Amino acid sequence: MGLGMLERFEGRVNELESVVRELAIDITTGTVVDRIPLERVWEETGERVTIVRELIKELREYLTILKPEQVPTIQRRVSSIFERLDIFKESLTDEAADEGTAKASIDELRKALEEIAEFTSLCREIREAPSEIIQTILELRENQQTDRSPMTPAKMMR
Repeated sequence: MGLGMLERFEGRVNELESVVRELAIDITTGTVVDRIPLERVWEETGERVTIVRELIKELREYLTILKPEQVPTIQRRVSSIFERLDIFKESLTDEAADEGTAKASIDELRKALEEIAEFTSLCREIREAPSEIIQTILELRENQQTDRSPMTPAKMMR
């Protein structure tokens, strides 16, 4: 687990930010909204939205390990993001979708991206300050895997 876990976690956060940035650029520059027909919007964004969902699921697992006392907050945020992404997908893959529906669905995606930005901030906060007991466990594991001197009795008392 140890540092390797924190590095993987950090890598996933960076990956999520990168995919979200691409989606945000497509939306704000109008590439997705204005230049392609409604039925192709999901084709253009679907794969990245799926990647975003998978990364968030994985990050949720890391967050629940690093900060178990915040599980309800984490779960609420993830559920809200997933709900918006689902509305986005459903409104675009629905046969009865029209221009108005498309604009509304793009708004849902926009809001989801804003919430994801807040979620990545939360990830970084928790990465920097995991629960004290978890931090201690990570340090113990790290010491086992390196040649560092074991934890001092003073540190153990913490």
